[in-house]
Amino acid sequence: MSLTAAVDARCLGRPGIGFYAVVRAIVDELAADGWRVALVTDKAESARRLGREYPAAEVVLLPRTTWLWWEQVQVARWLARRRPDLWVAPTNYGVPLFRPSGVKSLLVVHDLIPLLYPRTYLTTRPLWAAMYLVSLGTSLLRADFVASVSDASAHQVYRFCRRRAPVSHPPVPERLGARPPSPLQGQRFVVFNGGFDSRKNVPQLLEAFGLFRASPEGTGSLLVIMGDRDDLARAMLAEHGLEAASVVTGYVAEEDKWAYLANAVAVAYPSSYEGFGIVATEAFAAGVPLVCGTGGALAEVGGEAAIFVDPAKPSSIAEGLRRACDPAVREEAVAAGYRQLEMLRQRSGGWAGLAGSLAGPPGASKVRWRLRPRQQPSAGAQA
Repeated sequence: MSLTAAVDARCLGRPGIGFYAVVRAIVDELAADGWRVALVTDKAESARRLGREYPAAEVVLLPRTTWLWWEQVQVARWLARRRPDLWVAPTNYGVPLFRPSGVKSLLVVHDLIPLLYPRTYLTTRPLWAAMYLVSLGTSLLRADFVASVSDASAHQVYRFCRRRAPVSHPPVPERLGARPPSPLQGQRFVVFNGGFDSRKNVPQLLEAFGLFRASPEGTGSLLVIMGDRDDLARAMLAEHGLEAASVVTGYVAEEDKWAYLANAVAVAYPSSYEGFGIVATEAFAAGVPLVCGTGGALAEVGGEAAIFVDPAKPSSIAEGLRRACDPAVREEAVAAGYRQLEMLRQRSGGWAGLAGSLAGPPGASKVRWRLRPRQQPSAGAQA
């Protein structure tokens, strides 16, 4: 008899973010391994879409009232009625304090960023902060198994609650085949696709791009900003006088995203901290240099392939972009990116084996998990 896994599927309504990639990988692996999958969401529109995209899955709609009430009361009541073998909370929190016996739980921690930057994320939003702390604390306390997407995040889990969180990387893209035609024929450009959270250091990037464009290597280059906040992007570009030197795409389809990435001079990702950093792996897959910070998991994801910079210093970011234009540096960065991609792939996936080990009968498939020391970028890679 096959087992049933219920998955918090709310993030499947947000393609393009790291959470989405991990949740989809978990669902696909479980289904392929013969699990009966129930996708639990809080919006009617999302439930209809999930029904079309996953016709073999059970789709459960629990209309949301408040975030904390939804996961601690509505989900808990549904688990008591339905009694699946496994509840998967794949996006940092969502494990109810009270669950019926026999229902195991798996928590996937991507990052603990609000705890690391409390002045930015907690003190300015006290109500949200209270719910986050209760939800996170409950999840870390009550989950039967905690996994993480990077060594950096696993070490933070251990730091805050002394639980070991073995690592499985998010799915990483395959190496791009034939390079698609450039959307900006005849133009040299740098791509940014990192969002506008304060730790992404977009103002520093814009100042750095101005410095880069004033250098011989960057003369005439454009900055391409992708993402769904085109209004915010345009306002920030205007503030820095870069309207004429930029292209704001808004949200783009997958094929268009890869056309921009593969034809870029570099992918700029000056984030101060990432739980993993899917953007980094996309740069490697596209065969272009990655200019990024080292905070959180970026050092381990970038490995020997990234051009590391100080994301708080525009001069360092600009120097990184200039280095990406050097033919020798570029050639080595691209080759190292392909190697790094394969190394990351070796630690990606394994969710079905973990689920079978956690909730399956004796003798179910087992997987080996390990926690490695955090990697540091090589000294020669820092710009």
